[in-house]
Amino acid sequence: MTASVGLTAIRGGPAASPERRASEAMMAVQRDEDYEPTVAHLPWELKRAERAAARFLDAKLRGTGLTKSQFGVIQALAHMRKASSAELARTVFVSPQAMVGLITALEQKGYIERAQSEVSARIIDARLTPAGRAAWRRASAKLGEIDDLLTDEFSQAEVVRFSRFLTRISETLNVDD
Repeated sequence: MTASVGLTAIRGGPAASPERRASEAMMAVQRDEDYEPTVAHLPWELKRAERAAARFLDAKLRGTGLTKSQFGVIQALAHMRKASSAELARTVFVSPQAMVGLITALEQKGYIERAQSEVSARIIDARLTPAGRAAWRRASAKLGEIDDLLTDEFSQAEVVRFSRFLTRISETLNVDD
């Protein structure tokens, strides 16, 4: 008989229900509030903040019919007026393949329309429809709460300084593949 070091061998054995094993696995990986990584501490804290922001955004977007990525696309189009799928993918940090699905979903919802680019016959530009602009305004109103929450917590000078720090981090760590 070989020794097993998995969670199943430690708790509940093979007879434990899948639900119990899943629950125990989740408890085993829950973050200890006192945990501090000894390497890459700042990226760890950035990731924690990003995940907290993502959870907040998910909660605020519930009921809007939009995902964070879809909101990112319609927000970009609200400011850019029109853009190709490749431009949008770079702007909202998704792969070109993922952008295909986002564009298709938004087009099916009636939030965007696509037309041949004036620049090149091979490029298809996306534009917001009036329904897409209305969806962007509704979602923006809900997501504005994160800005309000953070500006209540931090002074304007801190927000500006932190934004500059984040830009420096992005520029410092921007390594070409």
